Amino acid sequence: MAGDIYGSDVSISGDHIIVGAQGVEDNGSGAGAAYLFEWDGSAWLETKFLASDGQARDTYGFSVHINGDYFIVGADSDDDNGSLSGSAYVYEWDGSIWSEEKLLAADGVAFDEYGYSV
Repeated sequence: MAGDIYGSDVSISGDHIIVGAQGVEDNGSGAGAAYLFEWDGSAWLETKFLASDGQARDTYGFSVHINGDYFIVGADSDDDNGSLSGSAYVYEWDGSIWSEEKLLAADGVAFDEYGYSV
């Protein structure tokens, strides 16, 4: 949709592509999303990821990176440690599902924008 900012960051590893879309509004205006594409041998299969605790203006998907069975999604405007302190979400493939773990800087404060680049 207009304003999704689809492709704000893109990463590829083998048969996997992760695409950030920091403007997606499923969890509120500017909450963001990431799209994982997996090649099954004949087609690209798409899975949409949202932060489990996503809120408006988090900008989840501002930065993304994938390597093997792991990918990370930055949410540089998340507010858990103060306004615009930021966070990052790490996903691991266990053979059947992608599990999520949220990372915050232990010493994070407002305006750090942790997750700006991953």
